[in-house]
Amino acid sequence: MNDNLTLVILAAGWGSRFGKEAGQKQISSVGPNGELLIDYSIYDAIKAGFTKIVLIIKEDQKQIFEDKIISKWGNKVNVTCAVQSKDKYLDGYEYMADLREKPWGTVQAIMCAEDEVKGNFCMINADDFYGYEAYENIVNELKNIDENDKIYPIVGYKIGNVMSKEGEVKRGLLIEENNKTKALVESKVSFTNDNKVLAKPLNGDKEFIVEKDSLTSLNMIGFTKTIFPILKEKFSKFLEANKDNYLNCEYLISDVLKELLEENIVDVKVIPTDAHWIGMTYQEELYEVQEEIKQLVKNKKYPNNLYR
Repeated sequence: MNDNLTLVILAAGWGSRFGKEAGQKQISSVGPNGELLIDYSIYDAIKAGFTKIVLIIKEDQKQIFEDKIISKWGNKVNVTCAVQSKDKYLDGYEYMADLREKPWGTVQAIMCAEDEVKGNFCMINADDFYGYEAYENIVNELKNIDENDKIYPIVGYKIGNVMSKEGEVKRGLLIEENNKTKALVESKVSFTNDNKVLAKPLNGDKEFIVEKDSLTSLNMIGFTKTIFPILKEKFSKFLEANKDNYLNCEYLISDVLKELLEENIVDVKVIPTDAHWIGMTYQEELYEVQEEIKQLVKNKKYPNNLYR
């Protein structure tokens, strides 16, 4: 049994659809005492059994994350930061960082956590509220996976429960059979005028209607340390493939998982959940998130003050 579990929180994203005038969504207050969505993730993670938290941030976020998060949780759990920058892991391709504005996506973000991860781990987004049940379920899986196995559990949410009323969002649609993922289709999804879910695959395939109870990934994915050498090799190949088109391209963990599934290299087990999810992609959703958190506190799902 593996009890040394780390939660890796990806917090270096730009959140362009949220609107710069609203400030960084990762540090927008949503709770009654100024709690962030990240705070609720950390609270649930500790309760479920994670023993370490790693925040993947940008260099200029260090002080604010120290003040707003690490200082409040440091006496309850081992919490630290790892910096994701546009010039990391570019061996032989350093020139590609010169004109680029932002880092390279979630694959590079996970690579940045390697030195801080000692056992099995789980990644999540900083701007999603996943619900305690999801943490409990993935902890139960990770505790029983040998650290040398290429078994990567992924939490699946019903697509109809994780949509935005404000516009398109990206979702990793899970094509699964017997609780095992056969394919991962990264798509932009939105509601149609007749309240159906329309998926537009990012690879250019034809758009299609998705059943609302179909499962989708919200980037709550478990890994063993076997993922790190895989990512290094894949990222190098990605850089080579994009050496003439590198200003805006990104390499997503869903892309890697799709490739690994096609190559039959890994086992990706789908863990369905009915956990309560809240997302904050657009600025207009901030008030809705604050109201939902307020209701959860009122219903005693969370304490009024997470830090006590």
